[in-house]
This record gives sequence, structure tokens and C-alpha cells, in this order.
Amino acid sequence: MFWLIVISGSICFLFCWLLVSPVELEIDTVSAKAEFRWLSVGAIRVWYEDEWWLSMRVFFFRKIIPFSKIKKEPKKVTTASVNGRQKRKLKTKWILKKIIHVTSTLQVTEWQLAVDTGEYAWNARLYPLNFLLYTFGHLHINFRGENFLVVKIKGRPLKILYAFLR
Repeated sequence: MFWLIVISGSICFLFCWLLVSPVELEIDTVSAKAEFRWLSVGAIRVWYEDEWWLSMRVFFFRKIIPFSKIKKEPKKVTTASVNGRQKRKLKTKWILKKIIHVTSTLQVTEWQLAVDTGEYAWNARLYPLNFLLYTFGHLHINFRGENFLVVKIKGRPLKILYAFLR
């Protein structure tokens, strides 16, 4: 009986830890990489070095493979109707509401955006955006041909799950 309590308590603690441990998404177009990290669980990373690579780490399992080695299976043809009934369409209003709830739980911890439209007139019109209160130091309208995005987003699975189910 004691071991049953210890094992069930450990599983409950592990499940609660997974719900409160932070997740991070990092996208960096300067160095051509994207990474999704779940603290103490694992990470998935995609980057470019002469070809696209995929790295996965979940607990003690690690795997690094190039995208060229991933097999693509042919898509199965699905029918639009099942037993004479049409598939139910998702309500876009409901989906949009869920997306807004979920994104409101996330924190953007760092962002840098550099934009060059290629036309001097448009760059000159957009240049004052560099000095707005919320974009100062993060948005760079430039005339040098630089275009990049660096974003780091953090969140907690418990908040994301609650916002989705709400």
C-alpha cells in the first residue's frame, strides 16, 4: 500500500511539474534556426548548415537527422462526405477566439525586426516607426538591405491549456 501511494504521488508530482514548467519558442532568421524548448523535458531544433537539420532531445533520447533523410509518404485521398453526410465546417469565430485566448497567455521576452522594403520612399515613410515608444530598440527600418526577425516567446502549459479550454 505504501509503494502504491509513493508511485501515484510521484506520477502526480511529475504531471504537475510538466504543467508548470516553462516552454520557450525561439525563432532567429539571422542564423536560420528555430528552437522549441520545454524546461527539463526536451527540445526540438531546426537549423540550416548547407542543408536543413532537425535535432530532437526528449529526456535522455537524442537524435540529429538531416531533412533529406526524412521519408515522405504519399498523402491519402480523403472524401468530402462520409456516409452521405458532409463534414462539419469549423466555425472561424470560435477558432479565432481560442487563438486570442492562447496568445494572450504568452510572453514575448525579446524581439528584433529589421525591415528594408527595397524602395527608398517606403523606407522613408516607415522610418519614424523606429522611434515609437513600444518599438524603440526593437524595430529597425533601414536602408541597407537588412531583413531579419529574432523572437523569443515564453509560456506555461497550464496557462495555455486553461486558455484553450476556457
